[in-house]
Amino acid sequence: MPDCRQVLGRRVAGTGRTGGRSLVSLTGMRKMIVAALGVGVLLVAGCGSDGDSKSGMDLTSAPASGSGQGEPDLTLYKVGAPVSNGGVTVTVRSATSVPAISMASSAGEFADQAAPAGEKYVAVDAVVRNDSAAPFDLSCGKSIGNRLVDEQRHQFDIIASLDKVQGNPVCGVTLQQGSESPMKWVFAVPVDATPRAFGFYDTETQQPTEVKVVDLKTQ
Repeated sequence: MPDCRQVLGRRVAGTGRTGGRSLVSLTGMRKMIVAALGVGVLLVAGCGSDGDSKSGMDLTSAPASGSGQGEPDLTLYKVGAPVSNGGVTVTVRSATSVPAISMASSAGEFADQAAPAGEKYVAVDAVVRNDSAAPFDLSCGKSIGNRLVDEQRHQFDIIASLDKVQGNPVCGVTLQQGSESPMKWVFAVPVDATPRAFGFYDTETQQPTEVKVVDLKTQ
């Protein structure tokens, strides 16, 4: 299994931030994201939050082939708008920076868990609809690949144990076809980071280049 630090670049100590690579620098966040997607999006095998190759995506990979297949949608979607991609529809309701997240303990009781020193949490609150042909596990499965990008063009992975976040489905509870569920994706970022974009795609039916991006500044 590849070392994420070698494939993605230097991982900043104590954070989920990927260092060593930055997105193409252009005027305006929209141009920046479009440029990043335009040069291709790569799922880095073995570099997910828990070692599963389907859990993460790199917005700064090598140029796309230009074949017209599996190329990114360069639209920036608004917070609150349903965004369909592959077999899922995600409606991002908000992206909030918080010092702590309510998580379940081993005893099943919820308590605030503070972010590590020098960091904060960004909670992307969404509603997910299953438009695919099979049920999937939102909290513990890897059907949806996603990544958070900040104003400085750094990328962040989700934290571990999303099933313990209050309000999220527990492991093993699958989202059936045609059904919806609230979902909160949580990212640990430096305290001075400003969330800018959230990208996702359907890992079961799509290539990572088919990511769609929600502009978090539209909330």
